[in-house]
Amino acid sequence: MTKIEIHEHVLQFLIEQKINFLPRQTNRDNKLKKQEWFLNGPGYNCFSFWTGFDGDRKVPKIALFFSLEAPFQLRLVLNSRSDFSALSLLENIANDLGLKPKPNRKNEWSKILGKKLSEILELQIAIKEFINNERLIIDELVDKHNHPKIKSISDEKFLKVITNLNKYRDTKNRLDFSSSNIVGARKRLKRKGVKSKSEETEIRSFLAERLAIKKTHNKLQNQLFKNLSKKHPQGHLIMEENYIDLKFEDDKTISLYEVKPYSSVNRCIKESLGQLMGYYYNLQNPHNKTVQLFIAGPNELSNSDKDYLNFIKNQLETDLDYLAIDL
Repeated sequence: MTKIEIHEHVLQFLIEQKINFLPRQTNRDNKLKKQEWFLNGPGYNCFSFWTGFDGDRKVPKIALFFSLEAPFQLRLVLNSRSDFSALSLLENIANDLGLKPKPNRKNEWSKILGKKLSEILELQIAIKEFINNERLIIDELVDKHNHPKIKSISDEKFLKVITNLNKYRDTKNRLDFSSSNIVGARKRLKRKGVKSKSEETEIRSFLAERLAIKKTHNKLQNQLFKNLSKKHPQGHLIMEENYIDLKFEDDKTISLYEVKPYSSVNRCIKESLGQLMGYYYNLQNPHNKTVQLFIAGPNELSNSDKDYLNFIKNQLETDLDYLAIDL
């Protein structure tokens, strides 16, 4: 996964959480034009849920730093090297959350929230756990100290930043916050009297299930790639181009494959259709090659699945088929 793809994955994930956050705000060094949505430099990428910027390090005073290569790492970093007025607040946060002073860096604290995270989904899980645990404690301390420069991100500020990002995004991929179920729903949760991680069993269970599904998906995707490589050794076969699971192209044909890990073929079909049609819509096909769409899953079609697939093909008038991947 490329740097740009990771930035996009993290951006979309944070938006889904309905919590205001700060990505990169200016196009310094054409970073936004390059689709690098977060503050970054040699060896770091970061974002924040709070205002407050340290002019010395040129990063937020309270920031989450993430790496761009597997194994991924997520760190919470506090720093106040250019503004001593924030020291009391940051020291309280560091004490409550167990952050350690960084060696040879005055007024800076750090804590690893997740390390040796093998997949982007595991990085997302670590961010989600921070949102539901440490972030709430920091919110309470920020409210208590009432520092003039360190506040939770307001809706107005968040929408302003997103509007700026949209200037550098393709028209079809612009971030839309006009819907009432997004703006206005981005509320901060509060927690009373808690200074350690809650069990959050339902959230952890849900995220663990997502991770298991993702791992099965990757196994199926890799196996399908091997199978197609044997069948089309001279063709152009690539994974994850523009988020397409697999794409094959030769002189006459373009084939798009969407992999689903579910035992139910019916569910694989239903959840693949929207994605495949979206890929088809955005596909660059200047030579008008024949386009084939494939849904791929772990099980064979039943008779009822065949009837359902044939019905869809007739309605869409599209070259659509299903492949069973044998692990």
